[in-house]
Amino acid sequence: MADANDDSRVKLYDEFRRAVTSPDARSVYFDEGDLIEIFDYAGDQGDDATRTEVIAVASRLYPDSDDLKIRKAFYYYLIDNQEMSRIIVNGEHGDGALWEILKLRLDPPAESDAVRILDELFAKYDTLGDEEVIQFVNLANSVKHLDWAIANIDGFRKKTSYIPACLYEIAVLSGLNQDNETVVKMTEELTRLEPFTEVYWLMMARAYADMMQVEDAISAVDYALAIDSDNEEAMLLRAQLKVLNDQNDDETIADVKRLVEANPDNGSLVRTFGIMLTARERQDDAMAEYLHYLYLHPDAADVLELALGLKPLEHTVSRYYDAVESHSEDEWIAMAERLSGEGCHESAAALLGVFHDKEGLTHGFERYVIELYWSGQYKKVESMLDKPTHQIYSPRFSPTVSLCYAMSMVRVGRSRKVEKFINEWLDNSKNTVVPSPKERLVATGVSLYFEELLAIVTGQSDRTVDRIDPFNPMIPGTPAY
Repeated sequence: MADANDDSRVKLYDEFRRAVTSPDARSVYFDEGDLIEIFDYAGDQGDDATRTEVIAVASRLYPDSDDLKIRKAFYYYLIDNQEMSRIIVNGEHGDGALWEILKLRLDPPAESDAVRILDELFAKYDTLGDEEVIQFVNLANSVKHLDWAIANIDGFRKKTSYIPACLYEIAVLSGLNQDNETVVKMTEELTRLEPFTEVYWLMMARAYADMMQVEDAISAVDYALAIDSDNEEAMLLRAQLKVLNDQNDDETIADVKRLVEANPDNGSLVRTFGIMLTARERQDDAMAEYLHYLYLHPDAADVLELALGLKPLEHTVSRYYDAVESHSEDEWIAMAERLSGEGCHESAAALLGVFHDKEGLTHGFERYVIELYWSGQYKKVESMLDKPTHQIYSPRFSPTVSLCYAMSMVRVGRSRKVEKFINEWLDNSKNTVVPSPKERLVATGVSLYFEELLAIVTGQSDRTVDRIDPFNPMIPGTPAY
């Protein structure tokens, strides 16, 4: 957010940051008003470190300042230290809108009383400063009545000399609440009031993008770039919008390439660039970008998934496993399912295979076996399940895995071996108690498949294996079990 005093605030903010990191930091002196400006600006920037430094300096220079006390109390509240916030609020201090707002944040009213209390508090003050306006809007949002703030914008206009503070805060909170229509409404007025503030155009562009109004989003981001042609966030957003709109033109690709070269650690840039290159049938170039990034950031799951969408990368997956502190089998299965849904069965199998080798799959083992089968790795299925530790003769283990094992042996021409296996499996299933109704249904279905498969491999049926294979034909990524 910007206003006429923004340049002076930035200068003051930068001067303070230099001062508190200098060798003479303990003798730093700033006026009380300057510290308030610095604290509020640091809040706009999300700079908690500087706000902490302001609190320390203020405690030394102006321990009785109510304006600095309330900001300190709000800061403690916002970092979830409500105990310290209450101590300040319950101590000696003056009064004013900010104190009353914070009391309501600490002890919120019942939702049924919220609008009445907001109205009463709002009516008490004829004028409000920027920070008071911002905290009023946040109070309304905290009691689930941001709509109150939106309905009272004209009231805020009468009480404040700088309405953009109100509009911007409503836009930010509306975005967090996924109310993109309100974001657009607020930013439309903001861009009329301050047409040369690119952050407003970017907010509008993101809201339009979230609503999939891509052309409107591109128009808004183009305004931002007209104000600041070097704005990297705007260039990235424009590239992402072009991807959504299937407009991977050479100029946009060249712009994103320059961004990636200047920001090699930006995963969002790399993902966007790789997707653009892939859309232009430049898979090798996309893979090179992904692998370079994964070399620098081996724990980047989102980039790894894009790379696996192009080819299986067991070594890279192994590096990912080693780089991540802890793993959830469910998350690995979910990634494998997404890859499988794109038809990347070999990559899905490679992914799950690394996890299985590292620590052993449990409920994901069945998915792993099926991905191996779908990717044509029949010999690997056979050799892996030949190990006695897998106990595939027991229907309790997984009838689906047993069927996949049998089908894999058929695919590689092990007719006698599969005949022996099926007979033993069927004999075993008759003597095994399967308590779960679901498991009984699955085991019964697999038994029927085995009986028909046995008839085919022994020459007692003229049907083909392909006709009865439950895993083929299939829609890529759709489990056949």
